[in-house]
Amino acid sequence: MWSRVQPDDEPSLRRAYLLNSGWALVFAHSNAAVRILGFSPHGEKTLDLDLVEDVLGPASATGDLREVGWSTAEPRYQRGLVEGFAEHEGRDVYFLRTWTGRLAALDLAEGRVVGERGPLAQGLAQACIDAVRDRLAAPAPKAVEDGRELWDDEAARAWWRRTVAAANAAGQLGLRECLPNLRALERHPETDIVGTSSVLARPGKRDWSLARRTLRLVLPGPGRIVELTRPDAIAAWSCLEESHG
Repeated sequence: MWSRVQPDDEPSLRRAYLLNSGWALVFAHSNAAVRILGFSPHGEKTLDLDLVEDVLGPASATGDLREVGWSTAEPRYQRGLVEGFAEHEGRDVYFLRTWTGRLAALDLAEGRVVGERGPLAQGLAQACIDAVRDRLAAPAPKAVEDGRELWDDEAARAWWRRTVAAANAAGQLGLRECLPNLRALERHPETDIVGTSSVLARPGKRDWSLARRTLRLVLPGPGRIVELTRPDAIAAWSCLEESHG
């Protein structure tokens, strides 16, 4: 067990991972930065990197294909993000795959970006594939199965974000073995919220969206996988059918 006093110049802590090995990875957000902090089992800070400047590069926050965006609420980088942990030479490595397909990894003990090439890069690529498979096979949280409002439940929002990200990655990576899970998700009744307005609000009902879309319409990954099974299909109409029927 350990504790620390947060420095005044450190952004607000937004999310954290505690590994079985005792290592911890923390994401701290401000309006203009995402810092990734790593701590040893004894509480020593071993990693402190800026997501844009140190990990993805300045170009990740500019242009049409930006992987990090900014808003008055918080940075936007988790949509389409697949992340996880792998072990390399007895050390914990955190990896992230952005919606554009870029893969980056951080060695928590060494406090640096690793895995650009060599055996580690191959191992991280496989770890990412395993993470995609696991996410698409994961059951929806109870709030989703019960049909409760998606955005009123943190677990439901996280499930939605992870599922869409994994589907996108499955399509980009051409993971045909994920097709059964993607077909099931395509028929899932849960909806995403697109656009917001108070114009449509009803008494006692949090119904302020301009549009709601089911997973079938918002999953970007199946639209890519369809290229392997039906090159002439329209993804938004029927993403994953293997025959015209």
